[in-house]
Amino acid sequence: MVQTTAIAYLIGWVVGTAVVYVASRRLNDPRNPAPHVLILSAVAGALWPMLLLGAVEFSSLMACSSAAAHLKSEAPELVGAGVVPLR
Repeated sequence: MVQTTAIAYLIGWVVGTAVVYVASRRLNDPRNPAPHVLILSAVAGALWPMLLLGAVEFSSLMACSSAAAHLKSEAPELVGAGVVPLR
């Protein structure tokens, strides 16, 4: 199980590094290139589990927010004409 986890992490590291490197090369200003693009991409690729956990936390927060918005009820409906709500 440790080998499988290590291999999955290394594959994610390589894929994450490649994605960040390609994105940084594409979005980089050609007149003012960023220094050490490959090293920074490798560091960002190494942190891919943190990004994945952040995405999971964000999606769970959005799901809770959406559920809370659906649970809010409208203003209470008055049944009789002579009923006055106490505040």
